Amino acid sequence: PQGSADLRAALQGYLWRARGISCTPDRIVIVNGSQQGLDLCARLLLDTGDRFVIENPGYLLARQAFAAAGGVATPIAVDGDGLRTDALPPARLAYVTPSHQFPLGG
Repeated sequence: PQGSADLRAALQGYLWRARGISCTPDRIVIVNGSQQGLDLCARLLLDTGDRFVIENPGYLLARQAFAAAGGVATPIAVDGDGLRTDALPPARLAYVTPSHQFPLGG
């Protein structure tokens, strides 16, 4: 259910070389696409009524996946550097796109 062991081993090496992420292949889960990954994260991390923060504007399908799991969205404005962190409310989950903000590109 985690995906091909060979693929996970190859990704483990890539993640270390390209991103500096140290993990073992058993910590990697292969999904069919970003929406399946977001749905899986939402169901694992959120209970009904849990607050999540999300960039505004941001990825609408991520917001919908978290809301479908019972999460309550708290949109946070973005600026040229991405999500504004100066006054974040308490939340169970934060969805950000730190390397290239979607849709503005900051």
